[in-house]
Amino acid sequence: MFSYIWVMILIVYTTHYRAGSDKFKRIAETIYNKKMNTNSKVILNGIRTKKKLIALFETIQKTTDQIEEYHFVGHAGMYGPMYGTKEYPEQLSPFERKNMKIPFSDTAKAYFHCCRSARWFAPFFQKTFKIEVFGYHNYTAFTSNEKVYKSVKESDTEIYAIGCIGRKSHGLMGSIKKHILKVPLEKMKSFEPKNENIDSSYNNVANLYDAVFEDIKVRKDEWKWIQKHLSPRTESTVADIGCGNGALLKELAPRIKKGIGLDTSTRILANARIQNRENKHITFEQITVSVRLTTY
Repeated sequence: MFSYIWVMILIVYTTHYRAGSDKFKRIAETIYNKKMNTNSKVILNGIRTKKKLIALFETIQKTTDQIEEYHFVGHAGMYGPMYGTKEYPEQLSPFERKNMKIPFSDTAKAYFHCCRSARWFAPFFQKTFKIEVFGYHNYTAFTSNEKVYKSVKESDTEIYAIGCIGRKSHGLMGSIKKHILKVPLEKMKSFEPKNENIDSSYNNVANLYDAVFEDIKVRKDEWKWIQKHLSPRTESTVADIGCGNGALLKELAPRIKKGIGLDTSTRILANARIQNRENKHITFEQITVSVRLTTY
């Protein structure tokens, strides 16, 4: 008895995050409509939580289907806890990613239609799942034209998430080039599998991560929350678990008595120590076990 293997194109979009989530569905539907012209089985799914995303992959794994293309439309490839919850599908940790069983085919490709996903997340995903991965270097914007930026109207039947320069990344001149000069849009950057020992920690992307999060205040909502809840007195001791490159502790240094950063990646901790070399009251240590926190 033979079982037929379906080649699947899976398109997932996040349904609840910051402003713009309503357009994610329209972008995903645009991809879906274009892919319906292929011979592949095409699945479109809106996901609110990372548990639902994991469950979706587990359901597919129980079948004979294999994912040939995976498209994710969201705010970012991977972020830490932010905007009120750590349960959004963008926020799967490296540990959670490594333990996911995704039934990719041997020639599978993954596309992350997200802000700055090529900076460090795409190479991380490539090294973890050993498939070709695509992402954007710049921030993304919504456009009704695939080749140049064109603002989106409610009547537009097709819209896209594209990488492009703009005010946030390139200042006023970037905004002029985007809106007036119509500079070409960024092409997705590809990260191809290589024959190498796979290290799915942050070690291989430490410098890329460092470039993305040099200034922690770009995470405006998180930074606003911390400023609101941190004591104005300089008596606090802060433990940053999953400290990354130490950008948060560096920013908090003048306001705290002591800080300790904990992370699993030796290379990213080395960058954290360099960033905080002037802050003698800030230290960093490597942890080699999973940490589960309970908030009371």
